[in-house]
Amino acid sequence: MMKLARAAAFGSAALAFVIGPAPSYSEQGMTARAFQSLNGDQRTYYMGGIIHTLMLHTIILDNRDNTRARCLSRWYFEGDGPEQIKTAFAQHPDADPASLVEALMRRKCGKGPNGK
Repeated sequence: MMKLARAAAFGSAALAFVIGPAPSYSEQGMTARAFQSLNGDQRTYYMGGIIHTLMLHTIILDNRDNTRARCLSRWYFEGDGPEQIKTAFAQHPDADPASLVEALMRRKCGKGPNGK
């Protein structure tokens, strides 16, 4: 688990170095509308951070059971996740992107054994 976390952190840092920093949204918070205004590389980096964070988060919450993380990965990388996200962002432009993705993930992959 620790190796996975270190690898994810290193990969994120390396990608940030290559792509460059995304604009700061600390004052007003990131919204789905603001996400759409990012360039393609920034959207890819930001969404990758959401997806990978949720994957690691579910593994931790589910006591190292990676069933939901695998479900999330298949949904996003092999399924219709990106299209569902695009639709949700259009329907809820003022919502937080990570919260929207988490809600869609829970709808698709369910809640963990502890109800989270």
